[in-house]
Amino acid sequence: MDTGVLYINNYPVQITAVFSRQDVFHAGGADADYRVLAWFTTLNGWLTTSPQIRTLNRNSIRQHTNKLQALQLAKAAGLPVPSTQVTNDFVHIEALNTEGEMIAKPVLGGGYCELVQALLSQTESHAGATASPAIVQPKLPGIDLRIYCLDKTYFGFIIHADTLDYRKTRDNIAI
Repeated sequence: MDTGVLYINNYPVQITAVFSRQDVFHAGGADADYRVLAWFTTLNGWLTTSPQIRTLNRNSIRQHTNKLQALQLAKAAGLPVPSTQVTNDFVHIEALNTEGEMIAKPVLGGGYCELVQALLSQTESHAGATASPAIVQPKLPGIDLRIYCLDKTYFGFIIHADTLDYRKTRDNIAI
């Protein structure tokens, strides 16, 4: 902390730019979840104390993105937002799935983005409820577009993948 120098395996490393994103699709259970979050938090803490290091979306490093708030902000900005339900009611999720191809994703982000039909057979329910709520939306055709800001310049990335959630596999991805 005193020098601002980053060491990897006891060697000082000169870094001018960083792309930082937490890996939420690793395997390993709760201990690994803790370690991944601890290292991600450490890296982002170092970035906040190192303004000379260029990074995407620097102003959002100290913010946690709330997916529900992001959807509302997108809607308020005039972007089309699909009909969205947030629920842990297993029967309600099953009923929503009869309305067409639906997806579910965690309200916390990461972890999964799956077709509801596939999740229904894998998810435990107790007294008709799942352990945590999920965002349930219609599966939308189209592209996966990510936008980042670097020094007041915006960059858009279109991700083409053979799977619903490109983060689940590293195969057949083009950016």
